[in-house]
Amino acid sequence: MAKPTISRRPSKKGPQTGPPTACVGIVAGAGGADTLGRLFAELPADSGACFIVTMGHDSVSSAGELVGRIAGATAMPVSNTG
Repeated sequence: MAKPTISRRPSKKGPQTGPPTACVGIVAGAGGADTLGRLFAELPADSGACFIVTMGHDSVSSAGELVGRIAGATAMPVSNTG
């Protein structure tokens, strides 16, 4: 299967300042933490979208570790709600 590619389109409007214009849900299973880090490294921080990530049988030892991996890969604000 071919790897998906992500287009990096520069924003003409600057950083997002209002509420998100889209909400994206992402569900990942075991081993998904590394893939999530790579995904968020490629997404533009000013996309205007919010991302809700949930892990099933995660291999990450804690939610804080997952938050740290994603936060280390992107300039987007990252938080843990649970």
